[in-house]
Amino acid sequence: MEHIFLDDQITIPEDFPFILKDYAKAAIKTDPPDLVEWSISYFTALQNEEVPPARDRLPIKRPQNIYLTTLPESLDVKIA
Repeated sequence: MEHIFLDDQITIPEDFPFILKDYAKAAIKTDPPDLVEWSISYFTALQNEEVPPARDRLPIKRPQNIYLTTLPESLDVKIA
């Protein structure tokens, strides 16, 4: 099978891996409902030298309280 592309046909810009990494991180942190529309906004902002639409960090999901705040009524605990 013949290769469609040869090494000398494809030139990858030096900063491409960094652009791709930043994009992937921003997409994961932002978790947009429509990734394609968000991607258009993201790369348009970069092209216009604006801040892309991305969250600074992931939202914090606080765990529910695992400790009982009151004893169940079925426990008959007598404190002497």
